[in-house]
Amino acid sequence: MKKTLGTIVAAAAVVLLTATFGFAEYAAAGAAQFPYFQLGCLIVGGLIMVSLKRKYNKMYTA
Repeated sequence: MKKTLGTIVAAAAVVLLTATFGFAEYAAAGAAQFPYFQLGCLIVGGLIMVSLKRKYNKMYTA
């Protein structure tokens, strides 16, 4: 249960970070200049972090 809760918290942090980045970039640059590559890298990095958190028991994210 503790491992699942830690994974959920890590996934929620990734989603909030990605949403914040997307909103800030959209507000600053507008829709025409939105950096999709950076957003994609952020999403892929977050997915890697969550999968590693799920795979290794001793990976601490706190």
